[in-house]
Amino acid sequence: MITYWFARVGRRAYYIGNIVASFIAAFLVFTVPFLIEVVLNCISFPLTANGDPSGISSYLGNIGQAARNYLLFPLYYQNSFLYIVVSILMLGLVSGILAVFTNAFAFFPHKFKILLFLPVYVLLFCLSNVKKLINLDIYTNYSYYISAYDSSYKSGIAFAWFLIIVNLFSLLIYYKKGKRDYFQ
Repeated sequence: MITYWFARVGRRAYYIGNIVASFIAAFLVFTVPFLIEVVLNCISFPLTANGDPSGISSYLGNIGQAARNYLLFPLYYQNSFLYIVVSILMLGLVSGILAVFTNAFAFFPHKFKILLFLPVYVLLFCLSNVKKLINLDIYTNYSYYISAYDSSYKSGIAFAWFLIIVNLFSLLIYYKKGKRDYFQ
């Protein structure tokens, strides 16, 4: 079937379409349900509600101190609904990049389809253990970065560089696979 698509549209166009399709599919799968939930929360609960609904003001003060470590804490203080929408879009972006990374490894010969998850698992496992190996002050576990309300100390710049490097590595694999089209 792939040979048919190579002959029909060319290798380069096939791989570009594959990149776009895998990114958009993962992005939509991980963002649309959460965005629908935010819209339903906006409909169900008043946006102008203020005050302490629980009656425990000291607890809310502790949450305010912990919120300083959120990845986008100035946005959180200005508008919590916009903060969660941006966090959901970031989750979709990370999911899309990891889907492209997984899809890039699908073009290597492999015996079992289940091994497609292995590169992403190894990548995220190694990323989670970098803090233990190098003794960093920041957390390197990916789940802390995609969680909107995690108060551990994180580096947004380091995470952005990680995503850029993973994306460039995936695009390099696609480029090497699609380059053969011009020389045949």
